[in-house]
Amino acid sequence: MNRRETERGRPVPSRAPAIGGPARARSMGGASGAASGRLRAALLAAAAVSLPSTAAQLVHVQRIDGSTAEGRVTRIADAVELQTDAGPLRLGWDEMMAMRPASLAPTPAPAPGALTVELADGSIITGRIVDRPDGAALEFFGGAVRLDSRQLSEIRTTGASASASARLAELRAEAEGAQDVLVAARGAESVVLRGVVKQIDAERITFTWNDKDTAVPWSRVAGVRFARPTVRGASGAVVLHGGDVLAGRASSEDGQRVVLRSGLLGEVVLEWSQIERIEWRSERLVYLSTLRPARYEHTPLFDRPWPYRFDRTISGGPIRIGGRAYERGVVMHSRSSLVFALDGGFDSFVATTGVVDEVRERGVVTLRVIGDGRTLWEAAGVRGGQPPREAVVRIRGVHELILEVDYDDDLDIGDHAAFAAARLIRADAP
Repeated sequence: MNRRETERGRPVPSRAPAIGGPARARSMGGASGAASGRLRAALLAAAAVSLPSTAAQLVHVQRIDGSTAEGRVTRIADAVELQTDAGPLRLGWDEMMAMRPASLAPTPAPAPGALTVELADGSIITGRIVDRPDGAALEFFGGAVRLDSRQLSEIRTTGASASASARLAELRAEAEGAQDVLVAARGAESVVLRGVVKQIDAERITFTWNDKDTAVPWSRVAGVRFARPTVRGASGAVVLHGGDVLAGRASSEDGQRVVLRSGLLGEVVLEWSQIERIEWRSERLVYLSTLRPARYEHTPLFDRPWPYRFDRTISGGPIRIGGRAYERGVVMHSRSSLVFALDGGFDSFVATTGVVDEVRERGVVTLRVIGDGRTLWEAAGVRGGQPPREAVVRIRGVHELILEVDYDDDLDIGDHAAFAAARLIRADAP
């Protein structure tokens, strides 16, 4: 990472991030201490000239119940303080969902061939693996992280075949096992290996299975899921324009720069120009993709059946609607219904809906939210390329919630629809 790249407004860590503690037998190396020290010094020097101080940032705030507010940030600490047209507004963390700068550019897609690393705390970082004297590390927007398998949930590539990416997406829905799982491409097909990740370097991943070591180049890897990572929960996250997710607690004393404090990445100083949104995690909120459906019903128009997906598109890619990326959500193909059994104690269901961007302007669907047999919300003629539509549905007392994607015009061509950030909300934390 050179000085010019840092001065363009990239995030600046206040210290070189590093994941995890002492490496276990299958740990995969660490960042060079001397190199990290030189990088930290260069980044701190560049930070002094990166961007001029500006007035407090104008933001849109989304509460967990779907209502919104707008104002200039004066402080982010144990609560968010805004200066609105109606005067000061203070919002507690338990009622917040997300905050976005008022002016946003569409989120760019990741570069082909990039590696995306998902950490146990929910951080998602895209970069490249580099070989260092003491092992491999992931180099990203201004630092490097050691690849300690205890803190890794998944590594995936963006250039994998459709079948391999889809198989990896299926594995995410399975319960965590006692072995690592690698999905590799074999021609147009995919193969799943179960065993132990032995070594990772810039060119390949070495995987032990059936008592033998197999070296698989990254060009043939769709991804690898790690067995039972040490989970570290985070109270929130900052999502960057490039799609990286930095889990931790965000704060700002003056409404200008944002400081993210992370148990795995350390302390990272960010400019608002780098931030796509800030997220909070409330005990009152349950994402639908964390629940196991009671049943799934699908009636294909022709002979090809389609699965549903959690937190990814049907092809295994990131969920995007109207140029925006969503970390969580439910994606389905017409005609299908996904049924969830609830306890009747949730007040609301909220989601951002639409046809996913990857099918472009194809796809026309009717979307429904059904509670205990009654249609509570419906959107007809939802087309690819249209802006997303917000669904805010009262479900007090509902025990069976159904998400439905139905046919509309144009048969079922491209009918890949998402209930992005689909969530259930209680009036009070349990």
